[in-house]
Amino acid sequence: MCIRDRQHTMTTNNLEIEATIIASNELQAKNEKLSEDINKLQSRSRTLHELRKERHNYMQELKGNIRIYCRVRPKLITDPPGKEVIEVLNSLVLEIAAPHFMPGAGANAGKSLKGERFTFNKIFPSAAGQEEIFDEVSSFVKSALDGFNVTVFAYGCAGAGKSFTIEGDLLDRKRLGLMPRSVAKLAAGVEEQTKLSLIHISEPTRLGMISYAVFCLKKKKKKKK
Repeated sequence: MCIRDRQHTMTTNNLEIEATIIASNELQAKNEKLSEDINKLQSRSRTLHELRKERHNYMQELKGNIRIYCRVRPKLITDPPGKEVIEVLNSLVLEIAAPHFMPGAGANAGKSLKGERFTFNKIFPSAAGQEEIFDEVSSFVKSALDGFNVTVFAYGCAGAGKSFTIEGDLLDRKRLGLMPRSVAKLAAGVEEQTKLSLIHISEPTRLGMISYAVFCLKKKKKKKK
């Protein structure tokens, strides 16, 4: 190869190197601009998240930090025949429609409750499904994600349907109770907020949630056998 050819080759190589350096610098500048834009969007997202959290939990406080709901259990074939004990007058009030007497040994023991009315934050009639129940309390899951302590529990006599409301049927999506639905919504919320860099969930916590879901499923399968 003659000197002129080598000079031409070196010139070509130098031009290619310069072009590569220029392209690299342009790419680096674009990456820096993208990083800057991402930081601005994340900052904006965090600001909107805090605003949403503030307004959401303000609305929860307006509704009441303590709420009492009533779910009317459908009449079962094993129940004694006769008129329904209660009558739902509207979404807030129910009335004792059949003779029913106060138990116990107090001053009101033996007193008839027929005609008495009771008011709740909301009453779910016997036709209400599991999804309708969860829709009413699902906002509590959002509050839990926002860092607030939340408790939902069922109270009633044996056979009232507490376990069905809270746990439901883990093998039937339509009959899932509050607990598995809340866990699913919580996991989805954590994943969403993790993508937005709003929160970070540790691997042990993630595994604990998965293990709990598997435990509930195995427990339900054993009951079916």
